[in-house]
Amino acid sequence: ENVSKAHAGARELVGDMIAKVRNLSFSLSSGMLDEMGLLPTLRQYFRRQKMIAGLKVHFSHSGLSDKKIPWPVKSAAYRIIQEAVTNVIRHAGVDSMDIYIGVDGKALKISAEDKGNGFDPDNLVIGESYGLLGIQNRVNLLDGRLEIETAPGRGTSLRAELPFPR
Repeated sequence: ENVSKAHAGARELVGDMIAKVRNLSFSLSSGMLDEMGLLPTLRQYFRRQKMIAGLKVHFSHSGLSDKKIPWPVKSAAYRIIQEAVTNVIRHAGVDSMDIYIGVDGKALKISAEDKGNGFDPDNLVIGESYGLLGIQNRVNLLDGRLEIETAPGRGTSLRAELPFPR
């Protein structure tokens, strides 16, 4: 019983620490998004991940102009990409990935792909995968669409479409 209490306490402490890091991360990057815009903020984030985690992001984009992208979409796009990169670093077992982001009419489209470990989507418990849950929640808040294709040993492909609010 003492072990399970200690385990629960440790789990709660880790949860609190993750929340604090996410809040700090959000406050830092939302300021950068405001000041620099989406494209420079993403480029800086990818450079940092290469230095810290050794992940090379092959990044392409089209139609990105911060004047056109509403703040909720810009913020959600940054968070979704951040989470996708974090998932690759933690779980994929590869040192590179491809990310595309573009504006197409009145929506922003994101594609993030890796050739890593993949996973069995049928055995995924969303409550245990806070990263994917966060991505799904952000997409849902904007009435967007999310597609994830993956299988064990076959990598992962994430596609999100975030419509601009009317």
